[in-house]
Amino acid sequence: MTRISHTLLVFLFASTVTSAGEVHLDLGDIVIGGDGCGAVPIGAGIRPESGLLAPAGVFLAGSTPVPGFHPTDGTFGTVNLPFVDGVLTMDGPTRVTSTGTVFTFPATNRDLWDAVRGGVALVDWGSVVIPIDAGDQPSVARPGIGICPNAGITFDLAAIRAAHPGATTARFDAVGGLNLDVNINGVLDAWVLVDGVQKDFQTYGIGQYSVISVPLTNNDQFLTLAFTESNGTIGWDHGVFADAAIVLTGVTDCNANHVFDSCDIDHGTSQDCNTNGIPDECEGGLVPYGAGCPGSGSFTPVLSGGGCPKVGDNIHVELSGGLGGATALLFFGLQEAAIPIGGQCLLNIQPVLPLVVSLPLGGTGAGAGTFIVAGGITPNPLPVLTIQAFVVDAGAAPGYSNTNGLRIEILP
Repeated sequence: MTRISHTLLVFLFASTVTSAGEVHLDLGDIVIGGDGCGAVPIGAGIRPESGLLAPAGVFLAGSTPVPGFHPTDGTFGTVNLPFVDGVLTMDGPTRVTSTGTVFTFPATNRDLWDAVRGGVALVDWGSVVIPIDAGDQPSVARPGIGICPNAGITFDLAAIRAAHPGATTARFDAVGGLNLDVNINGVLDAWVLVDGVQKDFQTYGIGQYSVISVPLTNNDQFLTLAFTESNGTIGWDHGVFADAAIVLTGVTDCNANHVFDSCDIDHGTSQDCNTNGIPDECEGGLVPYGAGCPGSGSFTPVLSGGGCPKVGDNIHVELSGGLGGATALLFFGLQEAAIPIGGQCLLNIQPVLPLVVSLPLGGTGAGAGTFIVAGGITPNPLPVLTIQAFVVDAGAAPGYSNTNGLRIEILP
């Protein structure tokens, strides 16, 4: 590894970037005890006739219970899920919330199969796990909820808002349908209720699905999702709500990926090397930008970086895809740019500082050249540093290839 002086790698604090957006809470994750961020292993669920845990990957035989509502608050051995109000089995008038709200479903034969599952359609005979496979994206395993008739689940919208102060429950989104593993006889009815009032109803046969989007407000307390039989039998009625999510607005989602920033950090999808609760990519850090131009073999070298750009910590800058054995020249600037300099090449930094570092590339041949430089971060008056590398390359029309730019800002 080639190393250069840490005095080249010094910057001022960058301003924090935040943005208000919308977050999608994964309801399948909530069913299996998660926080809605999708990090809990899939497959477990809730037995609708009792509220007891349905273990992942374990087939639960069918039954014909007395219809009823079962709170999921941990009493009498039930699962204890803060965002789930309860589960239900139905036949005509049925209680759908812990506060006693009743909705009249069609009469059913009361048959049940398996459980309300998070992230899979169901676990069938022989403990065969069947993934969620909806008709809009065939053969793609999806997050969401699997429910065979005659069963349902009610989510506590008030509890969700209380856990996320300032958030608004804006809507429920999903793709409802009959799972695509079904190839004979399947037909079922899907219900979406808000506080016991029907908001969406669909009948699905083989290969059928619909996109569901139900508006919500902060006055709404409960969301109920359910399936009932439609042809007098529950045979092959593998109902799914794929990508089922409660959409929250008025929340901070600085990288606009529809996931809470705290979830990104907790689950490792974003780094937080300065431990301030903000994903590093929202504060500057090391960010590639712009385009390079190709050299021998039509390979375009790429400049990238890693580490924690914070005072007292180390970063590294890496070039790959250059001409092996050639010399690279590392140039430094203060801003991003895209200045044409002939052919396909752009100068991606400005102004060019009076400092050039010459580095030999390892590797042999076109596209095999690499280097890594590393250094520490110390205070310095430069607000931002931009870097670009040029590789001496007689096989390129201008006699060189160059990389994209790399913007580096110190984290607070």
